[in-house]
Amino acid sequence: WHNDFRLPAGTLVRVYGLVRLRRNEGKLGKIEGYEDRRGCYIVKMISNEDRIYVPPSGIRHMLKSVQIREDGQVKRCRVTGYNSSDGKYKVIIKGTRGRERHCLWSDLILSPGEYVTITGLTKQTEYNGATGKVKRWSQEEGRYVIALRRGYTKAIIRLKPANLQA
Repeated sequence: WHNDFRLPAGTLVRVYGLVRLRRNEGKLGKIEGYEDRRGCYIVKMISNEDRIYVPPSGIRHMLKSVQIREDGQVKRCRVTGYNSSDGKYKVIIKGTRGRERHCLWSDLILSPGEYVTITGLTKQTEYNGATGKVKRWSQEEGRYVIALRRGYTKAIIRLKPANLQA
């Protein structure tokens, strides 16, 4: 399933899993576009202005609007980073004077409009690697409702948080 949802130009991302230009590992960049021939995003790094090609699996976009479950409450927060070695996100919870917390993906609640990459599906494997857009969180199902698009074909699927990544 190759789709039309791509992270838009100007999206702030961190890059991981680089084979070449390793000095950019874990650093911030902005998406300039997508090259279909290579199947990679074109990312301009902020720190050194390198222009690199990164496959979707090496991109973690900086979420814009997210909440976190903490102490039985839902609180607004801002994602400030991602640690690829332990799979945890760094967040600052609103109203905590900059207190940083490390949390799992499953602790975060994404807002509608966020882009996600689908991973780890064992039945509908054709969706793995596709980029979708969060429509809403279904508390009853414990799943996100995700919109996918390929040309004129649209699909709506419901996925557990474990099958999504930023």
